[in-house]
Amino acid sequence: MDIIRKMKRIEIIGNLKKAKLYIDFGFHTGKDRIPREAVMSGTSIITGYKGSAAFFEDVSIYRQYKLKKKHNNIQKIGNLVGDILKNQKHTLNFDFYL
Repeated sequence: MDIIRKMKRIEIIGNLKKAKLYIDFGFHTGKDRIPREAVMSGTSIITGYKGSAAFFEDVSIYRQYKLKKKHNNIQKIGNLVGDILKNQKHTLNFDFYL
């Protein structure tokens, strides 16, 4: 996140448009802008459950894309990341988040 904080808005959008996946396990303080920007750019997202990310009303994505950041989830996270990178179909699952 520190890298993103140093970027200008136009740089963030440009990078998100190139990306296939944005992962954010940080603390979400409210309706998050960066995950939403990622989806608007055609990027799939994975979040954790910290802060407002725990609430569907704030981060409105399917549960399969919200994972707890803990040691016993490493394989599950890795599998999801791999599937997202291989299958563009995941981007369709975020259309209603906009």
